Amino acid sequence: MTAPTAPAVLSVSPSVLAQEVGTDIVILDLDSGMYFSANEVGAHIWKGLERGDGLETIETALMDQFEAPEGQLARDIESFVSALIDRGLVVAR
Repeated sequence: MTAPTAPAVLSVSPSVLAQEVGTDIVILDLDSGMYFSANEVGAHIWKGLERGDGLETIETALMDQFEAPEGQLARDIESFVSALIDRGLVVAR
């Protein structure tokens, strides 16, 4: 899987803090003071990005944990990561 709008190598912005809340995650952008939240799937994606995992690795891990129609998981990951990039929460390394 390759996200067309996402760089191949991504990392969490140094101006971002994240905290798990149950199965979800809350993300704070220290530059803007804005909070964001993501559900369990988003939390798994975020943790993968924090580890430095590539999008294909993240997708494989999620396929082992969640059932989704073929192609849906890849589209959801691409959409979520693109939104993180657009908000400056994730940057290209």
